[in-house]
Amino acid sequence: MSDLTPHQSKALKIDRSISLTANAGSGKTFVLAQRYLEIILNTDTSLNQVAAITFTEKAAGELYKRISVELDMLFFSSTNINLKQRIEKIRKQLVSAKISTIHSFCIDLLREFPVEASIDANFIPINERKTQELINLSIESSLRDMLKSSREESDLKLLVRLLGSKANLIKQLTELIGKRKTILSLTEIFYSLSVSEVARQFFELFNSGFKQVFENDIPLLLSHLKIVNEKVLESGSTNELAFKVKKILDEIASKDDELAILQTLVDLRSKILTKDGSA
Repeated sequence: MSDLTPHQSKALKIDRSISLTANAGSGKTFVLAQRYLEIILNTDTSLNQVAAITFTEKAAGELYKRISVELDMLFFSSTNINLKQRIEKIRKQLVSAKISTIHSFCIDLLREFPVEASIDANFIPINERKTQELINLSIESSLRDMLKSSREESDLKLLVRLLGSKANLIKQLTELIGKRKTILSLTEIFYSLSVSEVARQFFELFNSGFKQVFENDIPLLLSHLKIVNEKVLESGSTNELAFKVKKILDEIASKDDELAILQTLVDLRSKILTKDGSA
């Protein structure tokens, strides 16, 4: 405890609820282990009334190991018989301590109260691989059902043609399921609008994105192109391409519409780059 910083010492005050923010490597696991020990050693709280929850299995394992090591160190360094007996009891119970990930903690709760949660007491949590398998099976089943409907069959065939294959369609549907929160949010935003309103919103998004991406890069590109092209023209060259490039550069300078600028850039690209996109 003597190696704690002032801020870490404040985090061990268990007479109040606290919320902390800490950077990587600042000793979060160490402080959490000390706070855990502070509760189970210096209060009447039993081990099964304390929960230490982390995001990953690795973090939970590190926390469990830290608590175990700290208990061992305290046991061998203490001369207090009562404290040693309490530590010995805690060490025996530590294997069943609620030091786990959020998922494991929730699973334990559901196993303890299956009736209240309206689930089978013998449920088995599925892993990510099994989840993906179930999603694929669900998509396959839905596609088969769609093929049974003449109207939906035509829509399905259109999607397959647009995406190139049935495999690509399944891949896209899988990604949409993975991003369903975002998709549902976009659905609420756009599907409640008319076609013209949706088109206007997307056009505004395009203009905004265009300005963010090209606001600095395009002027820099055009200034460099202008310098190179002027050098070509100053050499007395009768290069027709140089005159065409100059005309396009002059046109861009006079435009303020994003679509018009983009179209002119496409025209410029065909003049200054080869077919494979190299200079």
